[in-house]
Amino acid sequence: MGGCCGIIFLAFPRQCWTVGRPLKWSRSEYSRCCSMRLTSDCDKIILGCNRCYVVSFSIDLCVPRRDCKCVSISVQTFNNHKKDDKFIFRMPIVYERVPFTASASGIFISTCNCSDELMLTLLSPSSVKVNQASIHIMEMRGFGSPDE
Repeated sequence: MGGCCGIIFLAFPRQCWTVGRPLKWSRSEYSRCCSMRLTSDCDKIILGCNRCYVVSFSIDLCVPRRDCKCVSISVQTFNNHKKDDKFIFRMPIVYERVPFTASASGIFISTCNCSDELMLTLLSPSSVKVNQASIHIMEMRGFGSPDE
């Protein structure tokens, strides 16, 4: 088994994130061996073909008003004009206007015969304020990837 390479994308700070929209990323920190990159609109991360990835995210956010019972965030892939939920994070909203952290790790994503675009999409509530966010993606090598 080979190693892995990782990349961290940081979100635009203090953005208003609305339902059905992917989170916008501002910059990345990565090792040179990684082939992942942002799309030009900064809301999707392009993953390589025939690869395995492990994804973790952490989002510090605040719900301005309680228009539903929980925060739902989807880790989605996008390919051939089709979205696929790979993982859905859900957490009850206890208080409005009180900051909290939504996080998850160990989310495995495999790209088959073509590259996928990865995104975090807000499913509910109608909007949240994102104070800061990051997503860490590790490309696993030696698990059937063509490089090893």
